[in-house]
Amino acid sequence: CVDSSSKKLLVHPLPQVSMPSAITMQVGFPITIPSTYSSNVWSWTWSPSNTLNCTNCPQPVASPKFDTKYTVLFIDSNGCKNTADIQIIVVCKNENVFVPNTFSPNNDGSNDVFYVRGRGLDRVKSLRVFNRWGQVVFEQQNFPVNNPMYGWDGKYKGNKPVPDVYVYQVEIFCENSQVGHFEGNIALIQ
Repeated sequence: CVDSSSKKLLVHPLPQVSMPSAITMQVGFPITIPSTYSSNVWSWTWSPSNTLNCTNCPQPVASPKFDTKYTVLFIDSNGCKNTADIQIIVVCKNENVFVPNTFSPNNDGSNDVFYVRGRGLDRVKSLRVFNRWGQVVFEQQNFPVNNPMYGWDGKYKGNKPVPDVYVYQVEIFCENSQVGHFEGNIALIQ
């Protein structure tokens, strides 16, 4: 005996997403994950969730401190599911650190202290300031960023600040454990 049967099946295509496989961001500067989905996608689930501003939106804002691979599971209106990954590479660049080039320790309450500022920074490993003869006039180690209490008030050996151009060297730890080295000039004005 031979028999046959046929039935038409409607197979919906898998939903699609367009996004890069990897992007680079600076530590401390959140980035929106650039993703575009096929038109009928209505549900998203992102993981890991701890460094995202939302886990059920199409383009979350990521703020990882370390390189992180994110995965999105998305579902369309037909119930079809798909997944995709994106690697976010976290770097610490010069743009994370701000060191002013002038300060005026005249006790007017404005710009009286020379200190390291920035975003995405864990702490300052060391800050050294030299006069024109190469003498260390200020040195501080292992202190928080963005805190003028750990900066230089312009005094050397307890004496009144001397207007001049000084050289500084700073070594910082970023939140992603990278170490940065910077140096430059700072003008002390009255």
